[in-house]
Amino acid sequence: MTHQQTASAIMIINLIASKAYMERPYLVPLLAYRAVRLTVEHGLCGISSVAFGIYGVVLGCMGNIKAANRFGKLSLRLLDQFGAKQWLPRVYCCVFGGIFPWSEDLRECAGHLQRAFTVGIETGDVEFALISASKCCHFLLLMGDPLPALLKQMKDFDDHIADTQKENSLKVIYHSTRCIVEALMESDHDKAFEMIGQYSQISPSMCSTSKFLTSYWIPSKEILLATIYSDYGRAADSAKLFAKFVNGSANTDIDVPFFYIYDSLSRITHCQTYKKGTIISRRKRRQALRITRSHIANIEKTNVKFNPRTFSGIVFLLKAEVQALKGNTIAAHKHYVSSMALFQQNRMLSMHAITCERAGRLFLSDDQQNTKAIALQYLNDATDSFDEWGATGRANELRQEIGTLRNNN
Repeated sequence: MTHQQTASAIMIINLIASKAYMERPYLVPLLAYRAVRLTVEHGLCGISSVAFGIYGVVLGCMGNIKAANRFGKLSLRLLDQFGAKQWLPRVYCCVFGGIFPWSEDLRECAGHLQRAFTVGIETGDVEFALISASKCCHFLLLMGDPLPALLKQMKDFDDHIADTQKENSLKVIYHSTRCIVEALMESDHDKAFEMIGQYSQISPSMCSTSKFLTSYWIPSKEILLATIYSDYGRAADSAKLFAKFVNGSANTDIDVPFFYIYDSLSRITHCQTYKKGTIISRRKRRQALRITRSHIANIEKTNVKFNPRTFSGIVFLLKAEVQALKGNTIAAHKHYVSSMALFQQNRMLSMHAITCERAGRLFLSDDQQNTKAIALQYLNDATDSFDEWGATGRANELRQEIGTLRNNN
């Protein structure tokens, strides 16, 4: 096989892998292995950087973060060594979109993905420019960056992609992310959820044929919005779709630890709606505790070990929920405070707001005297964080609730 044939073969594998990652993820490990094997057998070339990047993504999804980081760094070195600018968007999507997020700050990864978008537009690699834009905005949304600034960033992306290729699943993914940002900024609760229905209308043909869109990407956004508005019944419905896709998939994405938060909150809140002491109440309670503890163990095993700055706060929040469900108010409060401090330190505004609200709910449900003032303080803190984040609708709802609670005092 000639050098050009090797490069062409790896290019074909790369084209297939980008589609398979969404719709046939179990094929990606085989494709990654084949691309690396071709490079080992026939020598290095510019596109070898892409082959090693794909392989690193697979290793990361399998939980081998150290090895994934090594392949990610190798991919970047080869990209620089061969000066292969045309492959930069693909390499950066693999490295900063699928490998380094496990161990590095998501905001830093988003910065590199912005560059990948720019280079992709310049070189005509529109597919990976769209992937870079989607991942960049998605990371900033997960980290709770201010929504107005994020929407401005997306409008800048829009100026470059408006006239690109026809509607496809990548555009649906990008526009659905923008839709959730606009919904979160909506001042009216009902209008925000009404906007969610626009997902399936963005491109009905794509949504009807893409399992990735209907069972993973869109539900992940619906879970976020429902959790922000404390609509845990709706969150639970979307969580079932998301979990089914992830459990039956060959890959695991950085979305999953954030999903664990929303899944646990919806389960714990749902089990509290049943009358205490009944058989179904006890069964739902045991199930919620078992699944939440499993989520905590999974996050500690992989995410906290390699990226404690981002994920330690999530673990403390879930531990607080476990203790709150067990009725240990003091222990739960201790974990809530630790979680708030970490989220505030890392400027994760959305997670800080959720944690403050959950702490406020804990003290509202406490039968002891003089806890209402503490609850109101935490709810006020949650309102301030939602305001700072840009979720004005949720902030307004909390203000009305706080006013009602004070009037009933």
